[in-house]
Amino acid sequence: MKDIFDDIHRLLKKAEYEKALGELLASDGGKINSPYDQDLNHAWYTVGDAFYKLEQFEDAIAAFRKALENWPEDKEAALALSNSYSENKMPKEAELALKSFLEKNPANETLIYNLANALFDQEKWDEAIPLYTSIKRDTELYGLAQKNLKMAKKLKTGK
Repeated sequence: MKDIFDDIHRLLKKAEYEKALGELLASDGGKINSPYDQDLNHAWYTVGDAFYKLEQFEDAIAAFRKALENWPEDKEAALALSNSYSENKMPKEAELALKSFLEKNPANETLIYNLANALFDQEKWDEAIPLYTSIKRDTELYGLAQKNLKMAKKLKTGK
């Protein structure tokens, strides 16, 4: 069975982001076109993803926020929102978004790692270090966390 987003996903895979946005967004950019409006969370997430890949981070932030308005439990949209904040040099906003989502998902190591990075970007070493330390050895994030942990400790002590 064909999904209404199949054509959009094909465009995104071919890096035709503007074309995908043209299909998804109404001419004013504030609404999702039919039939994509049947799943507003997915539609806005896809819009955010296209804007992110175009490095239009403010537009990506707005779209990921709308995705979360339509499904507040969407972990991927929360992560994408925080990544967009980080790319837009807004680590405090990334921190706040991640802390809010971690209240509902306290064991999500990807969110923990990204929160540590947002704190790192603000030079909040004492908050970032224990988060990096908490990443479990058997996860794919462990190596990255250890690298950032070492750097945070070095920057904290100046050695």
